Amino acid sequence: MQLTRHTDYSLRVLMYLASHDNELVSISRLSDAYKVSNNHMVKVVHNLVKIGYLKSVRGRNGGVQLTHSPEKILIGNAIQDIENQPKIINCSSINCILEKQCILENTLISAQKTFYQQLNKTSLADISSNKNELRSLLKKA
Repeated sequence: MQLTRHTDYSLRVLMYLASHDNELVSISRLSDAYKVSNNHMVKVVHNLVKIGYLKSVRGRNGGVQLTHSPEKILIGNAIQDIENQPKIINCSSINCILEKQCILENTLISAQKTFYQQLNKTSLADISSNKNELRSLLKKA
């Protein structure tokens, strides 16, 4: 399974915010840290706000921050929410002639569930527990 670039940057934004202890962070700061265009970062942040992972504060001293503690954000759930693709395959949508006898769809769906269950053993807090190192690397960038 391959994650989209949008999901990759979304996870990086979540890690950045988790390592900055509920601090309001501007989109330009995020785009500078990851060397991503401001327009692309706006789309990433907007989606994270829309699906409830971030809250946005407008104004001169505004920015974004996590809506939940990093311990409560499970990586598998976050990826599913960001990707918004519930099924890896949907044979009925393509009128496959093998649909009634094929085992492939259930096998792939089962593998996908296992994938997300495994990722849900890890929280945002787990992948950003090295806050000092992350901050140091992001400052150098």
